[in-house]
Amino acid sequence: MLVLTRENQSLPTPQQLIKGNSRLSTELFVSNRLLAIDPGLKRDLGTLFAAGSSKKWATGIFFSGWAVFSGRVHCINSPLGVGEQVARYLDRTLSRYPELYRDGKTKG
Repeated sequence: MLVLTRENQSLPTPQQLIKGNSRLSTELFVSNRLLAIDPGLKRDLGTLFAAGSSKKWATGIFFSGWAVFSGRVHCINSPLGVGEQVARYLDRTLSRYPELYRDGKTKG
């Protein structure tokens, strides 16, 4: 069994994503719930992962930029940049979700 991890690091929490200083991998699942909050998210991630793949599942979409998961011969270019852009897109979406803030206010 092959397990890929980032040693001593975990995925950023929604609050960390909202702060804008996070990065994600090029493999991610985005739930229908998040897609409903931000109608442009599906389009933006689809464009970002155009060289990879996106697969619609019953509860959301799985995006992949790595050839092993995408079924393509090559990986997406600039995976670090893609991971940073994914974090920015999710920041935009999550900042519209007031329950993530203690005071109930959305981001600016």
